[in-house]
Amino acid sequence: FPSHDTNCGQQIFQDKTLELFRSVADSKPGGQYILGAGDQVTISIWGPTQENFTLQIQKEGFIQPTGLQRFYLAGMSLSAARELMFTGLKSKYYFSKENFEMTVTAARTVNVNIVGEVFQNGTCNLSAVNSAFNALVAAGGPTDIGSVRKIQLLRAGKKPVVLDVYRFLQNPMLGNDFQLQEND
Repeated sequence: FPSHDTNCGQQIFQDKTLELFRSVADSKPGGQYILGAGDQVTISIWGPTQENFTLQIQKEGFIQPTGLQRFYLAGMSLSAARELMFTGLKSKYYFSKENFEMTVTAARTVNVNIVGEVFQNGTCNLSAVNSAFNALVAAGGPTDIGSVRKIQLLRAGKKPVVLDVYRFLQNPMLGNDFQLQEND
């Protein structure tokens, strides 16, 4: 983007270049997605043994397939949870890594507080598959005097993280680094 065009960053929110994800059907969580209470996961095993589990992570942070121990998944990345479940289920079922899959089939919702130079301040209830960039979409984006280079993601007990819309546009995978959590 040309450096002299100050409204370029705001324009992507106004012309709907970015979108708000309503469910995992809109955007499948990747391996870096942090699981939390309320997420629903589906585990499929096929081959010599066939089994399917669809379980919701309880408020205490675990799932418990029928007849098995509890597996605490809240706070883990989806990749780490897949490894844990693969190892944990391997002792009970006969299957190989190629015959195992774990996905998030329904994401929890999180409340996000959006304040500052945006078109719509307030609290939004969003699917956790959204990033902070998508939350800006819910707020209508920054106003003409709002920054697109110094947007802060604030989280209790953590240092503020600065988001830069231009860097995101150059590498949309950066959105994965700004996953939303309750009360961000």
